[in-house]
Amino acid sequence: MSPSGRVPEYPWIDARSNGSDAWTYGAVGAAVPSLHRTPAMRTPSRVLVVDDYGPNLDGLRRLLEQQGYVVMTASNGHEALEIVANEHPDAWC
Repeated sequence: MSPSGRVPEYPWIDARSNGSDAWTYGAVGAAVPSLHRTPAMRTPSRVLVVDDYGPNLDGLRRLLEQQGYVVMTASNGHEALEIVANEHPDAWC
């Protein structure tokens, strides 16, 4: 990935590097995909976000919550496995 710009696989995400190992991510306006729900989907999807870098967790959590998802976070694999076993999220990343 280049030092800044849109993530090719996800054109609604803008990535910026501070020149070291830190990156910030944000949504790109109207390019953010809408959350499509069918009448059978009465509750928001529950997503687990796993990352050991706090700003990534916070940014992805906020981005997903803005789209209507219920977001759980874990900062390591052990926490993630506990959440998956106990909370049964619909998806994780």
